[in-house]
Amino acid sequence: MKLLERWRQKGFAKLFERLGPDCVFDAEHLEIKGHVELGARCTLANNVLMRTHKRGKIVVGDDVSLGDHVMIASNDYVEIGANSRIEAYCVLRDMNHSFRGTDVHWRLTPHQADPIRVGENCFVGAHSYIMPGVTLG
Repeated sequence: MKLLERWRQKGFAKLFERLGPDCVFDAEHLEIKGHVELGARCTLANNVLMRTHKRGKIVVGDDVSLGDHVMIASNDYVEIGANSRIEAYCVLRDMNHSFRGTDVHWRLTPHQADPIRVGENCFVGAHSYIMPGVTLG
């Protein structure tokens, strides 16, 4: 591994609340903010974004692979089980704006959050959008 790659791997490792051994960051850019836990032997491709707000938590199991441009955002809880694969350009958001019963612009409405759970050995195809409250597998 080249010096620049080792330096980048160490920098990315510091972004996680918990990081399992032997993870590979096959990326030049990652955005990790908030409480994000990554299991052992995970692989993250380029431009992965994982962001938590408020009391949100993202927990990724062992041997999980995240493709290019995957976005995971959490106000509550997002869990990805072991041996799962999330393909490129997928979005997992456990929150959405409340639209019903109001005439206020949607940007001014509060978020409603429900946990997302992706089970073990799941495959989420490219360009999928996983909504609040969804359980796969």
